[in-house]
Parts: sequence; structure tokens; C-alpha cells
Amino acid sequence: MLLNDFRKFTESFKKHFEDSNIVTTAQNKLDELYQTGSAAQYIARFNEWVVYLNLTDASKIHMLYCHLKASIKDAVAFTLKSTHSMKFKEYCELITGIDDCLHKHKLEKKRNGRLKDTRVDLSGSDSEVSEHSTLNHSHIHTHLSTSTTTSFFSTDSTSSW
Repeated sequence: MLLNDFRKFTESFKKHFEDSNIVTTAQNKLDELYQTGSAAQYIARFNEWVVYLNLTDASKIHMLYCHLKASIKDAVAFTLKSTHSMKFKEYCELITGIDDCLHKHKLEKKRNGRLKDTRVDLSGSDSEVSEHSTLNHSHIHTHLSTSTTTSFFSTDSTSSW
């Protein structure tokens, strides 16, 4: 009887309910998975399926990168020279950190208001040009000095990027 032998019970249970082709299912799920929320949520869902595939860290990094939001990809391209020697876990931590910084920056912009449009319309009259070209330098300097993009660069020798 199965109820008296836990090992047999679990084998029977798995045989009955387990996906008969988990590798194909995992590949399909990963192909359909895109980052729509936070990077942490995306990585958690990614990890649920990638465990069924026998992949190198480089392959996992490539697959994860393919379906990241464009803003994260832009930041990765700006900050990394290569992911060649990077471990998958380190890469996930980097992606989560970048996403957190971008989210924080977005909230700051929402809270503080956007920078004023400082573009100059060269086709207009002189009065229009002088009106549009007046810059609030202290506001821009403050914005740039508190910008989270500076946290992407590290002088710490233990940093992996």
C-alpha cells in the first residue's frame, strides 16, 4: 500500500502529476517570460523555470538579458564591459540593483517634478531664444549630483563590474 511507504507514494504522486516533458515546458515558459514589473519579480519567475535546464551561467545571463525592459538593457550596456566571467547570481544582483536605482530615480523625478525644458528654438526671434535658454544651473547640478546613475560606477576593488 502506498500510504505505508512514503518513497513509493512520492514516486507515484510525481508520476501522476509531474510534467512529462519539463525541459520543453521550461524552455517554452522562459521564451514567453518578459520583464513587465520589477527585475526582482522577473528574476524570481525566471529562476522557477531555469532550474530544469542544464545551462551555463553565460547562457542563463544571455536568456535573462533578452527579455529585460529596455531601460535596464540600456543601463547594462552603459555599465558593463563584459559579463564573460560573471556568475549568474552576481548578474541577477546587478540587474536588481540597477532596476532599484532606476525606480528610485523615477520616484524622485515624480516627487520633485521634471527638469524644465532647456532646448533652444533657433528658428524663433531673439526674445524667444533668450527666454528658452535661461538655465537654472543649480537645479541641474543638484539633479545630476543626486542622480542614481552615479551609483552604477564603483571604485571598490571587490566589485565584479
